[in-house]
Amino acid sequence: MECRAALATPTVVAHAIGATSAENEAARARTIRATLDRAKDVARGGLPTSVVKWLLHPDHASRIETLSQMAVTVERAIEAEAPVRERADGLLHIDPIDWCGGTARGQSVACGAGAG
Repeated sequence: MECRAALATPTVVAHAIGATSAENEAARARTIRATLDRAKDVARGGLPTSVVKWLLHPDHASRIETLSQMAVTVERAIEAEAPVRERADGLLHIDPIDWCGGTARGQSVACGAGAG
């Protein structure tokens, strides 16, 4: 009974440690709540179960970083592809007048009409 009374007696040290501990506990509770909310968002996102498990793996931070790096790589590849595609598109739109020197009639097979 004396021990309980002694423990219940407020002291300067107990107040200092208690306040710090309560602040830490509140911060930890906020972190846990945010983590759980994020997990719910991922789980409710309509993703396949295997993807949800992959994203919620304990090592999720490095997995998300890997996905981010992959996304950057894909975006750069798409950006690099665009000018090449535009150039190829320009090359493949051959104007018969420019290519064959006139209409396709009477031109060679290469120009689309048959031997002339």
